[in-house]
Amino acid sequence: MENSWLITMFQNYVISALHSLGRIKLFAAINDIGIGVGLASCTVIVLFVKHEFSYDDQVTDVGRLYRIGGTVAAHAVKVARTSPIFVVRYE
Repeated sequence: MENSWLITMFQNYVISALHSLGRIKLFAAINDIGIGVGLASCTVIVLFVKHEFSYDDQVTDVGRLYRIGGTVAAHAVKVARTSPIFVVRYE
């Protein structure tokens, strides 16, 4: 079998990691917390980006969809009309 060295190397890596976890418990706990925070952050970012890019997916004719926005300078507030309710009502 050609990949037997790869399997052996992976087994040795797992054994070495388990020995390291047994010896240095605080370091292992810090690593576990770090990887948990990293995975959670990555998941939140991916879900946010997916939501932002799928905003207009429910509309069948996306090419005709426009978003009108404006800025109120006195209060530094951005406003936008995102719902096509008036277009639907008059058609």
